[in-house]
Amino acid sequence: PDSQITVSEDKRAVLTAIQNREFNKDDIDEFKRSGVVGENLRGLLEIRPNEQFENDPQYRKLVEEIVGEENQDRETIMRRIIDINPSIQSADQAKVENVFAKLNRESANPGEWIQLPDGQWFKKEKSN
Repeated sequence: PDSQITVSEDKRAVLTAIQNREFNKDDIDEFKRSGVVGENLRGLLEIRPNEQFENDPQYRKLVEEIVGEENQDRETIMRRIIDINPSIQSADQAKVENVFAKLNRESANPGEWIQLPDGQWFKKEKSN
């Protein structure tokens, strides 16, 4: 029989977000290594302008575009987590962001910018 799997729009959006993140991963990793982006305290990427970003309009456009896509994908995933978990309310968005931020800080590589819960930025060291 010809069976068809139906996927809700919300679920499809998350699957697309996951695919987008995988597609952009190499660029994001390079941006992190070069120090032009870091992981902020809301679970999102934040641009930390460096000399290349300031002086190369094409590079700036690329960074802004990919960071925008990545953050949109992360927000889509966070919203879906809130939607499918009965114990989490929309008002808990900040808590979900904090969890994502913590995971992102923990998975950041040494030398990458991370923002602590108190708002301070620093380059991650091996022991963090």
